Amino acid sequence: LWIAAGKSLVHAVTGLIVLAEILIVTALFFGVQVTIASPAAFALATVLTVLAFATIGLLLSSFFMLTRVPGYWQKALSRFLYVFCGVMYPVSVLPGWLQPISYILAPTWSLEATRLSVQPEALTDPRYLTDIGLTLALTLVYLLLAWYLQQVVERRVRVTAELERI
Repeated sequence: LWIAAGKSLVHAVTGLIVLAEILIVTALFFGVQVTIASPAAFALATVLTVLAFATIGLLLSSFFMLTRVPGYWQKALSRFLYVFCGVMYPVSVLPGWLQPISYILAPTWSLEATRLSVQPEALTDPRYLTDIGLTLALTLVYLLLAWYLQQVVERRVRVTAELERI
C-alpha cells in the first residue's frame, strides 16, 4: 500500500508543478494575471485536489497491478477523470445524464472549491465549505476502499504467486 501511495503522490505533485508552470507561462507570455483573493482557501483546495487525485490513483493501483498493460488503462482513465472532474471544462457542460458520475469523484468538488477561492470571502462561503467537506469525505472513502483492495490483491498474490506489475 505504501509503495502505491508514494507513486500516486509523486504523480499528483507533478501535476502541481505543471500547474505552476502553466500559471507562469500564462502570466509571462499571454499577459493574463490570475488573482487569488483568498490564498489560504486556494492552498487548501489545491492540497485537497492533489490528495483526491492521489487517492484515486491509489484506489486504481490494485487493478493496475493485476493487468498486463497498466499504461493503457492509466491513460484512458486519466482522460476520463479530466473530463468528468471538470479539469478540461466545467461539469455543467456535460449532458445531464452524465453529470452524476462527476459528483462521486472527489476532485470535482476540490476543483470547484479552487474556483471559488478567487473570491475574497471563500473561507466563509457555504459553497466552498461544502465542496471542501465533500472532498474530504470522498477522499476518505477512496482511501478505505484502496486499503481494502490492496488487502484483496495481496491475498491473491500470496495464493497464486503472480503479480503482473509493481
